[in-house]
Amino acid sequence: MRPVIFIVLFFNLISLNAQNTKHFTSLSKALETPNDVYSLDLRNQNIQRLSDSISLLLNLTELDLSENSLENLPKSISKLIHLKSINISSNNFTKLPKQVYKLYNLETLRARKNNIHKISCKVKRLKNIKNIDLQANKIEKLPLSFGKLKTVIKIDLEDNGLTKLPKNFGKLSSLQDIDFENNNLSEIPESIKNLKNLKHINLTGNSISDKILGDLKDIFPGVDIETE
Repeated sequence: MRPVIFIVLFFNLISLNAQNTKHFTSLSKALETPNDVYSLDLRNQNIQRLSDSISLLLNLTELDLSENSLENLPKSISKLIHLKSINISSNNFTKLPKQVYKLYNLETLRARKNNIHKISCKVKRLKNIKNIDLQANKIEKLPLSFGKLKTVIKIDLEDNGLTKLPKNFGKLSSLQDIDFENNNLSEIPESIKNLKNLKHINLTGNSISDKILGDLKDIFPGVDIETE
């Protein structure tokens, strides 16, 4: 009898996993069965304004809005409390939408190839964030509150205009991978020595002196430090 019970439980688990990965590429289609939608891919659909009705997808965990013409997000998107991944890359955002800071369970944020020039101090609200991709924007500085992202593992800020980093950058205790390629950095905060989990950092295309680079290599002898 026990093997039969095990088999039944096994197939129930497979069925549950399949349900949790239901994938849609049309918002109108997704709204026909909103409770069944866990992944929604709306990339490259020439969307200029996202409908408030997206808030009805209460079980949504993954949302891809990349390669559209969005300039903002509806307020209602903050109701997606289960959202773990959002991709707003290749749109027309000039700042990170304030609604993003209310997605408290977000783990992955992709917003590359926009015209974002500012990150709000409210970024500290993303208590579960692990992966931040802001490559190819116009960000010149990060708020001090950025140092409170204790869960972040990977940060990609390649091709921005960063001139300095927050002095508490070293408080990002989970950080393993950083990409600062092609920015305007000339110095690194002393606190960076506290990044005990760091495995890779890319500093290519900056104005950091050989002395500072040498000091970094002494501090992190086992870390992959790219400089050219």
